[in-house]
Amino acid sequence: MIIDVLGWIAMAIIISATWPQIIKNLKRKSTEGLSPLFILSLFIAMVLFLIVSLFRPTPLSLIVNSGVSMIGYGVVLFQMAMYQKRAGGS
Repeated sequence: MIIDVLGWIAMAIIISATWPQIIKNLKRKSTEGLSPLFILSLFIAMVLFLIVSLFRPTPLSLIVNSGVSMIGYGVVLFQMAMYQKRAGGS
């Protein structure tokens, strides 16, 4: 029970950190200052954790947390690629 609560709290923290960055990137149309390697590492870690979670007994909150995190980091990676192309094409 306590692990589930901690998992949901972790997800709330990740959402409150990741999604405002996504919105900021959209408004600025830039991901300047973000480390691509850092974001890529987080994305890969979440993908791997999600895969492991699907094959091992894992609280639902942690599985959802991994999925939401993976989506958020994936969106940031997409933004990095999209805005880099725009900057290079200008």
